[in-house]
Amino acid sequence: MIFSLTLMLLSILRSSFLLVKLLSTFANTYIRYSDRVDIPIITMNLPSIFAKLEILKTVANHTSSYRIQNFNDFSSLLILIDEIEEFSRISRANQFRQYVNEFCSSSIFFSDNCLTINFIFDNPNIPDLNPELAFKGKANRFLDLFDISEFQEDLSINFIVTDKINTLGRNYELIIAKNNFEILIDNEKKEPSTYLKTYEIV
Repeated sequence: MIFSLTLMLLSILRSSFLLVKLLSTFANTYIRYSDRVDIPIITMNLPSIFAKLEILKTVANHTSSYRIQNFNDFSSLLILIDEIEEFSRISRANQFRQYVNEFCSSSIFFSDNCLTINFIFDNPNIPDLNPELAFKGKANRFLDLFDISEFQEDLSINFIVTDKINTLGRNYELIIAKNNFEILIDNEKKEPSTYLKTYEIV
């Protein structure tokens, strides 16, 4: 039991550990004292130390089960940005390990306390793309990622996948707010537990 917990902790902290081991700017962070009552802070570069500790904490949270409740810390921003970038990044290999120009284009903006993330599948030259399948996968991921029951009261997330490569050309939409989320296809509500085959509010 202790061994398995240790392995889990190491996997969570692995990226931060590598930064400390491999980058001198982290490895040479000066925090040394012998008396907790009289810490010689005058000899320490506190802004640098705090900044590095914040980076390490953010990286560790990124590889853990951290859940987003608002966007008032670096961890939330890094995790969300990585999720967005991972989905639509340029030159990402497809399932056959061939590189493509891009899976989709994107439109991301913040208005009226709502963060809108719109991925537009408009490149018909990429084979085997399934916008609806991509939407379902990312919707499930977002519902794991956001702590809906503790989400900030005046914030909402609107995640949209726009299909411009198929004849029907549908819009798939996930709306997340505190204690609530909705799935819509062309503005028609769908039962999340049926459509995504997984979800209840947690």
